[in-house]
Amino acid sequence: MERTKIISIVGLIGLGILIGIFTPLYFITNANYSSLLNDYRDLEEDHQDLSDDYYDLLNDYHILTGDYNTLFDDYEDLEAEYNSVCSTIKQQILPVQYSIFAEAVRRYYMPLYLEEKSGSRWQNLRFNAAFLDYDQNNSRTVVWYMPEWSSEKNYAGSGMFFRKQD
Repeated sequence: MERTKIISIVGLIGLGILIGIFTPLYFITNANYSSLLNDYRDLEEDHQDLSDDYYDLLNDYHILTGDYNTLFDDYEDLEAEYNSVCSTIKQQILPVQYSIFAEAVRRYYMPLYLEEKSGSRWQNLRFNAAFLDYDQNNSRTVVWYMPEWSSEKNYAGSGMFFRKQD
């Protein structure tokens, strides 16, 4: 029996030592677990906030994409209208301007310039002028008052002016 008592006492001492060692480890581990659990819950809450923000931003992105597509469609419509207006100007307004320019040259500028340079009254003149139109994309359109003299459209007497006899 004594042996049993000794084993029991040794077992109790060993158990006491184990409890003495593992009890602080248990409390440390339990504290670490609680800290990690709190960190996990914080991360889970942050994740939920980020997820909500993501879906809000995704919704805003879809709204902006729709607005962009609407604006792009409006831009294309405006560009078509702009091109139509430019076409109208080139077809209807510019030819009138060319005629006005040619008439102004014929009536006012040429007589004064020619008489000043020649020193006498001029009787006739062959005149050739071009109107150059440069667009924003650097394209150039040339409209000749009379056919360009070096072109196949040139004809005898093109651009001739005769002074009226007084």
